[in-house]
Amino acid sequence: MNGRGIGRQTISERGIVEMTQRLEEFETRSLSGLNILAVFMDGIWLAEDVYVAAVGIDAEGKRHVLGFESGTTEQSGVCRSLLSRLIERGVLNESGGILFIVDGGKGLRKAIKEVFGKRAQVQRCTLHKRRNVEAKLPDKLCQEFTHKFNAAYGKKTYKEAEAAFVELRDWLVLNRRHAAANSLLEGQQELLTLHRIGIAGALRKALCTTNCIESIFSAARYYTRNVKRWHGEEQMNRWIAAGLLEAERNLRRVPGYTQLNKLKQALKK
Repeated sequence: MNGRGIGRQTISERGIVEMTQRLEEFETRSLSGLNILAVFMDGIWLAEDVYVAAVGIDAEGKRHVLGFESGTTEQSGVCRSLLSRLIERGVLNESGGILFIVDGGKGLRKAIKEVFGKRAQVQRCTLHKRRNVEAKLPDKLCQEFTHKFNAAYGKKTYKEAEAAFVELRDWLVLNRRHAAANSLLEGQQELLTLHRIGIAGALRKALCTTNCIESIFSAARYYTRNVKRWHGEEQMNRWIAAGLLEAERNLRRVPGYTQLNKLKQALKK
C-alpha cells in the first residue's frame, strides 16, 4: 500500500500554530481574583537570552506563573513594564499588601519603588546575597562564612538576626575582607523583612529565596531541550510560554502555606 507521510514543513507549520495559541493563552488568561500575596521575581537565562520572570503565591499557597519579559533585573524599564502589565491584568494591587522576593537587581528594586512606593514589602533573596559575598572571599573563608550566615538568618527574631549579622560583618572586617563586609551591609534591612513582619518556620524558608522561579524554569528548559537552534525572540516566547504552562500543572502549594493568613495580616499593617 502506497502512502505519504506528513512532511517536515507541515509539522513545523502546525507546531508554530499550536505554540502561538499557547502563547496567546498564557498572555490573555484571566489572573484577576487570585489574591496574590507574594511575588517572586528574578532574572533567568534561557539559551543565550535573559528573561525577568514573576511567580505569584495566592492566599491558599498555590503558585502561579504570572509573566515574563525579555531583559535583566538591572533594567528598570523592563521590570516596570512587566509590573505594569500585571497590574493591568488585575494580578497586582497598586495599593500594596504584596511581598516581593527579589534577586537584588537594582533595576527591579527601582521599578518596584516607582510603581508601589512604600506600599509593598521587599525581601532580598538570601541565596543571591550569600553568593555575592562569597564571591569576594577566598576559598578558605567561604565555608565558615556560609555557616555563620545561615546561623544568623536562622535566628528567630528580628533583633537577634540583626545582631548576628552585625557580628558577621565585624568578623569579615577582622579578617580584612572589607569588600565582602560592604556587600553584606548593602540591602541588609531587606534581607530581614520576613523577620521584621513576624514570619517564621517553613513559610520563611520558602519565601526567603527565589529558588521556585529557577525550579519552574528548569522544567521549561526540559520542555525546550530538543530545540537546537533559536530563530528570534518570537519563537523563544512561544516555547517559554508553552513550557511554563506545562510546568505550572505540576506545581505544589508552597511549604508553610498554613501561615499565609498571618502574612496577609502583616502585609495589611
